[in-house]
Amino acid sequence: MRQLFADTGYWIAFLRKADFLHRRVMRLSNELLPRTKIVTSDLVCVEFLNYFSTRGELSRRMAIAMYSAIRSEQTYEFVRMTDALHAETARRYLQASDKLWSYTDCSSFAIMEDRGIQDALSHDHHFVQAGFRALLRDKG
Repeated sequence: MRQLFADTGYWIAFLRKADFLHRRVMRLSNELLPRTKIVTSDLVCVEFLNYFSTRGELSRRMAIAMYSAIRSEQTYEFVRMTDALHAETARRYLQASDKLWSYTDCSSFAIMEDRGIQDALSHDHHFVQAGFRALLRDKG
């Protein structure tokens, strides 16, 4: 089964209809599922939940429902941060001091590399800088 890594922007665009990537995300999601496993992490989910924290009660409820689905549905693989993953993330974070990669970016790259995932459901150019394909940057 093909695996893709889902970044924060993917989840935001999935839930938020006003997002400029919403239509592309929905079309891509319909094409990919159910024959694709979507991998994401607890740090990505923290960013996702933080994004909706200032958007009112309804947005918070929708975000929590999405988070619960990510953690429980078999379509998704939810990667928890371990001590070993934190150590690898910190190493990458320090090594990339010439880039604007966040700690979450570095953990995502470590997860992708560990699982042999080359494609990210992301619009973030940092994924491209790190040698991955950011599928939401492509035309279409």
